[in-house]
Amino acid sequence: MTARRTSPAPEIDAAPRRQRGRPRRYDADAARRAIAAQFRSAGYEATSLDDISAVTGMRRPSLYLAFGDKQAMYLACLKDYNATVEIALAEELGRSAPLGEVLRSLFRRLLSIYRPSTGAKGCLALAAWFEASSAGMIIKDEILHARRRLEQALLHRIELACADSDLQAGVSPATALRLVIATLDMVAIQSRGDLRTESIASNADMLVALICAASPTA
Repeated sequence: MTARRTSPAPEIDAAPRRQRGRPRRYDADAARRAIAAQFRSAGYEATSLDDISAVTGMRRPSLYLAFGDKQAMYLACLKDYNATVEIALAEELGRSAPLGEVLRSLFRRLLSIYRPSTGAKGCLALAAWFEASSAGMIIKDEILHARRRLEQALLHRIELACADSDLQAGVSPATALRLVIATLDMVAIQSRGDLRTESIASNADMLVALICAASPTA
């Protein structure tokens, strides 16, 4: 009886299996700033996840784990932006100075936010308002709530100015508020264009003169 032939044992690769590498570490604050700049530059609808991946240097899975989906990223950027504006608003409106001086300083402070030394120009909140229908209801709610807080803070400061006879004769607090809001919107819109910052501030100053009584020291 002949012995059965046995096939040779398969060769075993002694090399260790390649381990899947850990995701690269990232700077969360720098990534958020890059995402916000991308949204400010291109808008919500025109910004793709590939765009966000490119500006942050992060892959899509890492982006999602860190910041959620595109809408969540946009909402977080918008909240951060609104918080920055509200800090500036509180500091400027809290100054003990005539309303005209306060408003002129406020508009210049906002211009420095709308036009940073580097990066995209413009008001992210205003851009978000125009894209609220595509960005979703949660974005629209954030915009509306921030707008109400802005109007309430301005109205309170204007009413104090009215009590101090700081408004032009015949200008009511309600009228002054509408003019200030219109000026804020004008500054935000013009900040995206090529008009010089000094020219935008000068335009705002002319509207302030329609609202506020001349300062005794002017």
